[in-house]
Amino acid sequence: MQSTCFDGAVLKYSLGDFKGAKKELVKLQKENQENSEYYYLLGLVLHKLGNTSESIPIFTKCINLKPNLHFTAYGYFRRGISYLDVGSFKNSEHDFKHSIQLFPDFENFIPYAHLYLGISKIYLGDFDIAIIDLNMAINLTEKNPKPYIWRAYCSLMLNDKNSSCKDLQKALLLGADGVTELLLKNCN
Repeated sequence: MQSTCFDGAVLKYSLGDFKGAKKELVKLQKENQENSEYYYLLGLVLHKLGNTSESIPIFTKCINLKPNLHFTAYGYFRRGISYLDVGSFKNSEHDFKHSIQLFPDFENFIPYAHLYLGISKIYLGDFDIAIIDLNMAINLTEKNPKPYIWRAYCSLMLNDKNSSCKDLQKALLLGADGVTELLLKNCN
């Protein structure tokens, strides 16, 4: 592998030049057929460029090259986000569960996996079960307003207005945008 070209693609990605990163990665495709990091970065680039459907098989290649390793958890997580974006909620649920199983101890990663697992379950209509994952996300990162907002939505769908309003108030305290409108509309 030509690491300088790969490093160039990583640099372009981190600077927000996703088209440039894709161009670098296309040049490296032949010599990276067995490199999961290559497919992971290519999947990220495609997703950032709005090619979400194209990113799914790329993340699948990343996952299949290194099954059951922690790095693969990222592949499952990112493919789960892509599935969520295209409305394939059962697949996103599956991938977020796998990412949690593969990488249960990574503090900066797991709260987001639980958050998105909860969101997947919401879209599947499993509000009671979604709350369990949202509670995990909240317990792991109390300063992120997103799980509170999604849990408020679940509570509202389960006719628990009191819990919903408490979560919206907490999200507002944490600096969430657009929550004041929700509070005024639902918590009078």
